[in-house]
Amino acid sequence: MHIEIILDTICPWCFIGLKRLKDALTERPELKPIISYKPFLLDPSIPQNGIKKSDYILEKFKSEQHYNDSVKLVNEIGKQEGLNLNLEMIKTIPNSLSSHCLIILGETIGKDHQILEDLMTAYFCNGYDISDEKILCKIGKKYNIEKESIINFLNDNKYKRLLYKDTMRLRNQGINGVPTYILNNSYAISGAQDKIALLKIIDLASLENNTSNFQSYI
Repeated sequence: MHIEIILDTICPWCFIGLKRLKDALTERPELKPIISYKPFLLDPSIPQNGIKKSDYILEKFKSEQHYNDSVKLVNEIGKQEGLNLNLEMIKTIPNSLSSHCLIILGETIGKDHQILEDLMTAYFCNGYDISDEKILCKIGKKYNIEKESIINFLNDNKYKRLLYKDTMRLRNQGINGVPTYILNNSYAISGAQDKIALLKIIDLASLENNTSNFQSYI
């Protein structure tokens, strides 16, 4: 089984969704899925150096109370899923391009899963700015990726242009929210679905190997 996950590293629902998917798959130990990630920029307009949380709140949420209520809800749901989220620690809303680049670099050594989890833990649990080269290099160092390689990769605009193009292509295909899961190129479901919903689509996909019969549950 192949599971492609369309996500953004600065979306807390993607972090929750990944945890729920992992929990669902533990109930199907006979499956050995190949999991890959497709980057999606939820807000390409965020400056390269990020945006102050206070400015972001004013622009996106219109009121601090609305934002705080949303943070409380996500933190509580994360706790229920076994994630120690601390979204109130976030001071800067980063542009996620560089973090996606690090995941792509990690994929070349088979460490994309671990790097994605480290990025999301750093951001959602510790409030670190995951567009900061120092943070990215620290994460890469855990997997013996040299600092020079990371910096060169981050400064190569070719990959960032490709990420923008991929996001636009996905939007044109009708993908407007993340996480979105595509299983065996036949079934798609969007949102941080609960374990029961994920198990249903996993079971459907495990019985269907015909990649030409695409069905969307978005």
